[in-house]
Amino acid sequence: MTASDVPPSRLNAAKVAATAFIANAPKNWRISVVSYNEVAVVSLYPSLDRVAAIAVVDSLNAQGGTATGTALDLAYFVGRAGSPQKVQESINTRENFLNPKPTTVVLISDGAQTAGTVSMQDAAQTASLLGVKVFVVALGTPQGEINILSPDGKTQTVQVPPDVIALQRLAQTTKGSFVSA
Repeated sequence: MTASDVPPSRLNAAKVAATAFIANAPKNWRISVVSYNEVAVVSLYPSLDRVAAIAVVDSLNAQGGTATGTALDLAYFVGRAGSPQKVQESINTRENFLNPKPTTVVLISDGAQTAGTVSMQDAAQTASLLGVKVFVVALGTPQGEINILSPDGKTQTVQVPPDVIALQRLAQTTKGSFVSA
């Protein structure tokens, strides 16, 4: 998310897109935010509080790897649970969870999966089984790159194109949609 091929940065573009989605979502929709790098965490449980959701999005920082499958896996279980108290039950019972809340996931991603315990394809197949559609926004261009510090202390430029094929497959598997920005 630190690449600058999408001005001013991929992270800022993601924040603008997420904020616009939150602001325009129907008022009776509960919004949850699952953020991720090497791990996925629930930054906001399902809530009608748009101000809180936007504040969480504004506070996000880019750091580390990309655990997209793990984040998606957590996102649909959080959504189906509908409350923090029922998340673990939702995860443990999976498709047998009683009275799941209707859930749709909007995934904003800028890269290939580099971390996590669940692959994007496995997460997509589970989402499909559970009836969760995933709408994907891919950020970045094939020319995207970041500078990282190598173990020997030298700066190294690394290519970071979005994994468009995997993200398209994810959207298609869940009967969602895909756009590139």
